Amino acid sequence: MAESVLNTPDLKDLEEEELWDLINDNRHAISLGVRPCVLIPYLRQARVLTDLDEDEILTCFNFTNRGHMLDLLRTQGHNGAMALLESLMIHYPALYTRITGRQPSIEPSGFSGLINYNELTEYLVHAVSSMQTELQVARHEASRLQGRCCQLEGKLEQAQQNNEELSQMQGEHARLVPNLCLINHYVSRASAPPFLMRSRPQALRITGRVLTVFFQGEMLFNQIQVIGGNKTGVFVHHVTEGSSAHNTGISPGSQILQLRYEREQRAVKMVLEDTTMEEALWALGQVQGPCNITLKPSQDAYENLLQQLKNGEVMSGDSFYIRVNMTMPGDAAGTLAVKCNDIVHVTDTHHSNDGSWWASHVHPCHLEDLMSGALPNYYRYTTPLFLKRLFIIRKTSVPFSQRGSSSPVSDGCVPSRCVTLMPYTLVSPRFPPICRPVLLLPTLLGRVLHKRLAEQEGYQLCEPGKNTKVFNKGEKKMEKGDTLEKTLPLQYYNFLHETFHNENKSCFNLKIQIYNTKNSQVLECSCSEEPLLDKLPCLYQSIPPESWHDSATLIDTLKTVVSEEQQKIVWVEPSPRMI
Repeated sequence: MAESVLNTPDLKDLEEEELWDLINDNRHAISLGVRPCVLIPYLRQARVLTDLDEDEILTCFNFTNRGHMLDLLRTQGHNGAMALLESLMIHYPALYTRITGRQPSIEPSGFSGLINYNELTEYLVHAVSSMQTELQVARHEASRLQGRCCQLEGKLEQAQQNNEELSQMQGEHARLVPNLCLINHYVSRASAPPFLMRSRPQALRITGRVLTVFFQGEMLFNQIQVIGGNKTGVFVHHVTEGSSAHNTGISPGSQILQLRYEREQRAVKMVLEDTTMEEALWALGQVQGPCNITLKPSQDAYENLLQQLKNGEVMSGDSFYIRVNMTMPGDAAGTLAVKCNDIVHVTDTHHSNDGSWWASHVHPCHLEDLMSGALPNYYRYTTPLFLKRLFIIRKTSVPFSQRGSSSPVSDGCVPSRCVTLMPYTLVSPRFPPICRPVLLLPTLLGRVLHKRLAEQEGYQLCEPGKNTKVFNKGEKKMEKGDTLEKTLPLQYYNFLHETFHNENKSCFNLKIQIYNTKNSQVLECSCSEEPLLDKLPCLYQSIPPESWHDSATLIDTLKTVVSEEQQKIVWVEPSPRMI
């Protein structure tokens, strides 16, 4: 072989056709084993390929780009063939030996001179370092795969050992099962109690068990009927015989706790344990296919609800209190007349099919229902048709707040700043264990009236820094009736505001006589502090100037209003942690 190589003329001495005959004889091997992206840098440096040629080669299909590269090099003649063979000698030495029959060499004399010496040296150094990096990566990958192989071999050996142990245990289990069954049979025959005695404890345990059943929920309202509400719970009242619900064992008296089904390929879960009747009917109406329903047998609570409905004690199982954020007159159809900030007790959320609740006004001092009537529900209120009706809405710019209320002293006038899109606000009654603190506004009069009220029997001025709440950066101090035993939340405070107008001459004369204050100062103070009332998290009372004419009547009016407010129930909105 060495003798034949020595007798072979140098590649640089071969003609163009001879070189391309060598290449074409091995065209298939070149197309299969060569990556153009590896050879192109050398071919570009040898100036046998251009930028356009490189783009054409790299954007061709993988199976044709190698052949296209050879065709482009063929147009370069002798230089194209030499550049291709030299690039193969550097990057694919085995393929170079197969084509030329020569051993590869990186000596400068072995190259054709298409690249000058400095550029060739730089390219060879870069190629050698790149090959070393690839070799290092390949060795690291081989080492990793070898370690992984050893690890898998260890796991396979352990799995085979576990399989043998499992087979032995299965054989032992098959041998012991018949003996165990025979022993259990003899023991049960000797010690089993009568059937009724044995089933009674189990039946008692079932009454408190929560059960989840699966059935087809198509047309669910044709299968079951429900009653109840948020106070009593939602109960199954009637089950249609032969329906899917009846076949799964659902019976009247079961309380519905939870509903799960799929809607639009998404799992939906609804908890009905403390929902209103309206919400429960809506949730059950969403079921259009298979569903899981969680039930709890509550026969005593169900029968108690039926008895209350029969006696007319309740209209449904619903019971909650709301604050009305609008003013709406009554009508002949039985609609309840309400004003902004009225408290009503909702006792039936499914009163009629037109989306109405049945509600009653609440006594301001006792949890006693007064006049009753129908109210549009929360969702009916938000419809465009109902929005065209005339009502006034409270301003709720601060979360969980209660804005200016209509005062009985001011003839039930509703505050002008009442704008919100919430028709109702859920509230709960609170009964403070101590007297509620009182704050008098505007500050210009409050500083004097605080001292005047403190002189009255049953009133005490809160000392600064002692059980004192600060409002508006410390400018206003709290005033309370009786003694302040402990600090109350701000929702429990009474805010009394005296209103003034330019045309009220007696008020201004009174300010000059009693407080030695200019009219402009009183108006300016009142106008500047009135917007702050809308930022309070509680209600306030406005005392009109027509209700008093001198200092004595003002003090009497304040005492009357404070006494009335102390007797009223405090209605508090739920905090974020309660929702």
